[in-house]
Amino acid sequence: MARQRYLLGLMVLAAVGCNRGREPQTPAVSSDIPVGMYAALSGGEAAFGQATLQGVRLAADEINAGGGVLGKKIRLIVEDDQGKAEEAASVVTKLVTRDNVIAVIGENSSNQSLAAAPICQAAKVPMISPSSTNPNVTKKGDYIFRVCFTDPYQGKALGTFVKNNLHANTAAVLRDIKNDYSVGLAQFFEETFVGLGGRIVAEQSYSGGDNEFRSQLTAIKSAKPDVLFIPGFYTDVGQIAIQARDLGITVPMVGGDGWDSPTVIQIGGKAVDGSYFSDHYFFGEPRPAVQKFVAEIRKRTGHDPEANAALGYDAVRILADAITRAGSLDRASIRNQIASTGFNRDQDACCTFPVQLRRIFMKRVLYAIAIALLVPMVAGAGPMKPGKWQMSTQTEMEGTPSTVPAVITRCVTPEEAEKLEPPRSMKNPDDCKIGDYNVAGRIMTWSVKCMRQNARGGGKIMYNDDSYSGQLKMKLGKSDMTQTYNGKLVGNCDPVKPAK
Repeated sequence: MARQRYLLGLMVLAAVGCNRGREPQTPAVSSDIPVGMYAALSGGEAAFGQATLQGVRLAADEINAGGGVLGKKIRLIVEDDQGKAEEAASVVTKLVTRDNVIAVIGENSSNQSLAAAPICQAAKVPMISPSSTNPNVTKKGDYIFRVCFTDPYQGKALGTFVKNNLHANTAAVLRDIKNDYSVGLAQFFEETFVGLGGRIVAEQSYSGGDNEFRSQLTAIKSAKPDVLFIPGFYTDVGQIAIQARDLGITVPMVGGDGWDSPTVIQIGGKAVDGSYFSDHYFFGEPRPAVQKFVAEIRKRTGHDPEANAALGYDAVRILADAITRAGSLDRASIRNQIASTGFNRDQDACCTFPVQLRRIFMKRVLYAIAIALLVPMVAGAGPMKPGKWQMSTQTEMEGTPSTVPAVITRCVTPEEAEKLEPPRSMKNPDDCKIGDYNVAGRIMTWSVKCMRQNARGGGKIMYNDDSYSGQLKMKLGKSDMTQTYNGKLVGNCDPVKPAK
């Protein structure tokens, strides 16, 4: 069955408290579909929750304007957990037991998701986390999903990038000891970095919300690392960066997707200039779905959407698609259809999205590492076979480090295997135009021109029965970029496991 393509592709029992800080709700009607959302809409992590809510509401509004799902409109019931695990458990209990929601969207933070997931699992209510990257979240049960990559995946990419691209031989780590996300990401980064021959010369910790980091940073400075890795949230990174620079630490700072908020630059200013962090999406990616989403969020908010907005948007779209394919509001059926969307519950997420590494510059964010710019479709044109394909994209750009190879595993259906297409992220976007597209036998060639990015070039992919390889060469302004594509058939598509 051909599946929808989403923005990023190319993954309890507690006392019910009073309704403090609750978002205004849409009036209930008998013919709607109640969907719960819980997030930190206030408190220290509010930027995550507010960004996610933007995407969630946009997706619901678009779906409802298009006639809804199964002839019914989605009714969002939004709860503020204030960024606290105990509040997350409380509000999700209410969503499940009192509001009788069909499914739950949330949370961003792994801490809150780990607290709420057992409630949804026990009630057999599907839960889709937009951005909880700790691998233990989905291990809470077979009704728990995510649309983001995981910390093992992200940590491996970051460790590889620091060792191979920044050419660092030593690193120091400063983690938030009370944050499951931070502790886990630090672990997976260290495992990869050390495995590649690097050394961890200093490990320090703090607690989220701290304001003073000088003692830890002084110890780090004395170890003379090549890189400082900070797997924390945007709420702390800015102050850490300022104090690090004040102490004379000049090495690059690197972090994970928890950095994704304008607050990092607002607080850190020049101190974060030149730092790197990993992320789930880039607002400048030229695919039409991405640019349409960016334009709508800009219209509503006046600024570019953050990654959590995109993840929230995709979570609702995936849920709506699953309900449509289930053909009913039976939660077990919906759960089974979510699972068949392309999620790999034990590995990375729906569709195993590539990690994008972004470099911070004062007053702007440069998409310096273009890992996910072009991911070619594995399509058939007869000679190709349906099945499970492993696809990799390697980017090299003059003037910037070559990227970590982006590897995804994707199920290609018989319907998709009938047609050969140019790389999907460059297929007729508003800014980038495909030209000279041609398929001759098992060879596909095309040219591309992107006006806004001042980019142009051409590509060629050769297909065999069970593999393909090719390259795209582009001129980006004064820089040369080469992307190398490789793919191989690795087996049959996994059958969807029914709900237990």
